[in-house]
Amino acid sequence: MATDNLFNTRMGKQLYGLLPEVYRTRDNTTDDDGGDLARFLDACGHLLDLIRQTLDQRLADAFPDNPSSGEACQPWLLPYFADLLDVRMVSPDDAGRRDEVAHAVAWRQRKGTLKALEQIAENVGRLEVEIQEGWKRVATTPQVGVPRLLAPALGESALHDAFGDHPGWAARHPGLPAVTVDFRYPSRAMQVATDGGAAPQNPAAKQTTFDGQAVWWRQVNRHGAPCFPGSYEDVSRRTPDVRTPTWSRGHAHPKRVLLHAPPPLGFFGPDPYTTVSDLDYSAEGEHLLEDHHVQGTLTVSAGRLTLRRCTVKQLVATVSSHDDVILTAEDTLFDTVSVGAGAASFDGCTVLGSTTVFKLTAANCIFNGSISATAGGSIRYSRIPADLDEDVEQEANTTDVATLFSALFDEPGAGVLRPDAPATILFGAEDGGEMGAYHGGRVDRPVRIPILGTVTMDLSASSGYTLKDLILEGSGTLRVIQGGLNLERVAAFDVRVESVSPTDAAGMFQPVLIAEDCLFDRLAVVHGLARLVYCTVLSQCQTHRLQASDTIFAAGLDLAPGTAANPHCIRFSRIPEDVDAGYLRTLENTTEPPIFYEFAFDEGGEVVQRRPVFGEPGCATLHPATSEAIRFGAEDGGEMGCYHGWRYSLLMAAVADKLNDFLPVGMEAVIVPDLRLHRLPREACAG
Repeated sequence: MATDNLFNTRMGKQLYGLLPEVYRTRDNTTDDDGGDLARFLDACGHLLDLIRQTLDQRLADAFPDNPSSGEACQPWLLPYFADLLDVRMVSPDDAGRRDEVAHAVAWRQRKGTLKALEQIAENVGRLEVEIQEGWKRVATTPQVGVPRLLAPALGESALHDAFGDHPGWAARHPGLPAVTVDFRYPSRAMQVATDGGAAPQNPAAKQTTFDGQAVWWRQVNRHGAPCFPGSYEDVSRRTPDVRTPTWSRGHAHPKRVLLHAPPPLGFFGPDPYTTVSDLDYSAEGEHLLEDHHVQGTLTVSAGRLTLRRCTVKQLVATVSSHDDVILTAEDTLFDTVSVGAGAASFDGCTVLGSTTVFKLTAANCIFNGSISATAGGSIRYSRIPADLDEDVEQEANTTDVATLFSALFDEPGAGVLRPDAPATILFGAEDGGEMGAYHGGRVDRPVRIPILGTVTMDLSASSGYTLKDLILEGSGTLRVIQGGLNLERVAAFDVRVESVSPTDAAGMFQPVLIAEDCLFDRLAVVHGLARLVYCTVLSQCQTHRLQASDTIFAAGLDLAPGTAANPHCIRFSRIPEDVDAGYLRTLENTTEPPIFYEFAFDEGGEVVQRRPVFGEPGCATLHPATSEAIRFGAEDGGEMGCYHGWRYSLLMAAVADKLNDFLPVGMEAVIVPDLRLHRLPREACAG
């Protein structure tokens, strides 16, 4: 008798399995429903599961680290651990604070070493850095009689040591503190060939992650002309720079430590999914696949598979087992599913095409195509086709059409609900959330959707829905003609809201646009109230009424005249100098101009360094040269704008502050933004 579908609790299932077979046989259990004994143990399991979760959390609270899986220590306990270990926590996020406490002893043991500094930057600031010691960048006079390290120990050829046979190599010896640049040779980073992924034997080789790709590299021609001055690839020696160190000056000094860090990419970073063409699970046992995009066929010919946060074009399970659940999927998007000889359990999934299973258990799902379940099953709180077989038990389902940005798997926006979808789907899940593959949200895995032309929506029936974690690419316009639009962590090129604001009993306007942690190129709210919190508007912003906090208006701001009953309100924001509107209330704003990072782009066979436009990596990220009134001018001391929740400025400041505790007296750490860390080093020359 299969028990996977009879229990809602983990402990209830375990208790039932521990019973002697005679009691389970006598229980009046059917294929679709548990018997009296099974239901009783399942009810006991609810309490036992809560007790187990409490014990798991209590165990996790004893270890203030970031576990790879499972529960983590609660944030309110971290100050007590820090006090016990005498740790000064500076990181602005919980993960960084946990690492500060967990690595406190190890960092003290390695105090002053490059390894400790690199770990602090990585754990406290989430920065992949390349470190240069300032004393190695200062011009010094070679001393006669002082022995040099042999060239092979520094990763170079032994020919450098054979002065008699190769006198021309003497000036290029890597151990020589030469100052004059040798213009005959370019100095830069170059990839080091590896054998099957093993670490190279060259002692000068380093491993660095460039935009998610780990690469081994080394510095070549240390005395040559630097190809990229000021970057981590520049090791030329200079006269001491005694100016106060900043991101751009004061680097060549014996009391400096330079941390070259890649500028943040913001909304338009690399895809977090791991993309594969086809996968085949042919070994027995339990298989787990998370955060993968399968462009072809995922085949399960043995064992049991669990999917989490995946997108799969075609899933085929050939395992023959009517009693066990072959496929378990959570927050996963499918094109088609075929588990004809086994049972499947879905929670928060979307199937765009057909679903063929022996037995199906589903909740909070969207089935856009047909469903064939030979042995029936149960579907709850889901969107189902109108012709669903009566053998499948149903609860709180709907047959309304799911309005998606795209119903084709290979197109961008596949499976993503539009905000004008039926409310029975947007709020129809068991917990009141949306049905489908993104029931669990899209945090840290935003979906890119192209907007071409004008996309018009009527949101009068779904004004309470919040559109989250989307990147609306392209130069099109998202136009709302009725109802309210709620956005959270969304990047959109052009948004135009034409809805009229409703009023409350006191005659105050209610917002027709609520945006938080959002990036816009252009924004217009023609007849209503816009409420912006932690947003950035790159170009023109036009509103009838505006309430803004911790927001950057980088260019124009056009406000209609306010009234005493409905004034404009802008606080802790960056506004243009020429803003002028009647009944405009302001508090702690600044007119300092924001300075955004410039990035290098390949254009027409040339590399051009310029400010990214909307849709390009690094768009609207604040440069360290930006005034502190913007970088730390939000109400809570963080940065203004759409990346307030990403804490870029606070993380960089936290690293510099933390390093002061682990550097020798008089040493200073300087964080240098380095565009070259977004590009792979040159490949090694053949031969």
